[in-house]
Amino acid sequence: MKYLKRRNILEFWANDNGASGVLPICTKTKRICIALRSKDVEEPHTWGNFGGAIGKDYYGAREEALSPEDNAKQEMTQEIGFDGQIEMIPSYIYKSGTFRYWNFLGLVDEEFEMDPNAEDSWEVDEIKWVTLSELIQHDDLHFGIHSLIKYDMKQLIKFCR
Repeated sequence: MKYLKRRNILEFWANDNGASGVLPICTKTKRICIALRSKDVEEPHTWGNFGGAIGKDYYGAREEALSPEDNAKQEMTQEIGFDGQIEMIPSYIYKSGTFRYWNFLGLVDEEFEMDPNAEDSWEVDEIKWVTLSELIQHDDLHFGIHSLIKYDMKQLIKFCR
């Protein structure tokens, strides 16, 4: 499994509120939805979750600081147009200095597709559904997914088997 490593904490959007994201899991198929990050975002051309900074938009402008859970849901809606029901399960919290990234597993009843007309669809080139085994063996994972696998495998197994 390959992943990219950040050089320093300043690359974390310089955000006091941290960030959050969600990794959707279909309760029927037990498959996980991952996103191929576009060339226009940090860590481009890696497979990751849906997420972003809390209280700042992609361009650094201040916006309402939502809870980590609500922020992750909003990011998923903005990036791929998902508007269905999702049960958010708290997962691993990535920490680096004062920066925090709250991970959530998002349980959905059905696999879904990306809406190419979503508000921030430019951040995601495509999505795909994979098994946990496929995820673990996947090349070019975003470092955040790598960390989630490393530090919260028990919870992934619980919802994916």
